[in-house]
Amino acid sequence: MQQIPLLAQDHGGIRRRFRYSHSARSAGGRQDCMRPIHRPFGTSLPALVQPTALALLALGLTAGCGTTKTARTGPAAPRWFNSPPKAARSLYFVGSASGAFDEQTARELAVQKALSDLTVFCGAQIKSDFQSEEVERNGKLTQSVSLTVDIAGDELTIREAEIKASETGAGSDGTWDAYALIQWPKAQYEAVLASQRQRAERALAVFLEADAAAKRLQLAQAQDKLKEAKMILGPMKAQVPLKHRTFTNSGLLWDAVQALKSRLAELDKERRRVFHVAVLCAGQSTSCPSHRTGAVTSKVATLGFKVSATGVPPEVAGEIVTSSNPKQDASMRSAGFVLAVRYDGKLTAREDGFVFTHCGARGVVYDTDANRIVAVHEVKPMKAGHVHVKGALEKSCAKAEKNVMGWLDTTLPSFK
Repeated sequence: MQQIPLLAQDHGGIRRRFRYSHSARSAGGRQDCMRPIHRPFGTSLPALVQPTALALLALGLTAGCGTTKTARTGPAAPRWFNSPPKAARSLYFVGSASGAFDEQTARELAVQKALSDLTVFCGAQIKSDFQSEEVERNGKLTQSVSLTVDIAGDELTIREAEIKASETGAGSDGTWDAYALIQWPKAQYEAVLASQRQRAERALAVFLEADAAAKRLQLAQAQDKLKEAKMILGPMKAQVPLKHRTFTNSGLLWDAVQALKSRLAELDKERRRVFHVAVLCAGQSTSCPSHRTGAVTSKVATLGFKVSATGVPPEVAGEIVTSSNPKQDASMRSAGFVLAVRYDGKLTAREDGFVFTHCGARGVVYDTDANRIVAVHEVKPMKAGHVHVKGALEKSCAKAEKNVMGWLDTTLPSFK
């Protein structure tokens, strides 16, 4: 593996710095099993046994090829690898590598894996290659490493990590194994914890907003806030204490985030199958016949949706059907959609004892979660006659209703 110098070697040979990349190469061996067979010149096998002997010889050679591969063995791990040291002011992390092409590459890989263990412990993600620097301390050369990590969007540099010990050795196939021990001051870890506490507090505040929005059945807002809280919290191996009666640490907060995510998914799935239905009649001398509402609710149910028992206030239904932005309340958000239909019937002529009316309609589907209209249908006024105004309105609005039913047949299935 090639070293890229960051700082030229000092004349005193005391301070050197290098940067290493994460790449490494491995190598394996190959064993040939076919060898020529020699016998004295001029000798031969008896004629009767030649075919049999040659066949057995060929079978033996075939069976021997490819089956003599031996398992690779390497140097034993040092004692500190399986039992890292413990200290009041330091943390220790170990890493290993095997099968590298050369000794230096094996050692660098082992150091990288130890640093990876350190970053996982902090709940971080590596953003840069590590930098290694040899520094004289108290008359001794020590090698310290640093790298930049990302903790839920916050960039942090891991400093003062020291390669406390490393061992290398060649395996039976000629490739190299290595083991590394990293020592890191607990003071540095405390700084990381302080950053994580701030993150956890921010995540808690956003999570509580998501929970409140879920209780108001504002699922889109709740999902957005929950996603933000999860991103802020990020991966944390250590549990950070929180000042909250229920969520006393970041581990409990993470569990609550996951639980709310599942609950929102179930709520959304259930709500998307439910319709509020409102049917209005305008321009008629009498109230809207109940069978108009019954026809719409029956069609919604036939198409595989549930009809909410909660009614929509007439003024809200009027705002929806005129493409206005309605003022939502919690009861309205208990369903995924509002279907509002308005029939407009009016007297247009009287001739020879007959009354003629025209009736049109408008249907609107409103998405309560997205807070917007997602489908609109207009029915042009249709004419009908009868001896009574009521009868004429019934006939003309029945024609419009048939048109509305056809629109529902083609439109509502797209919301499943």
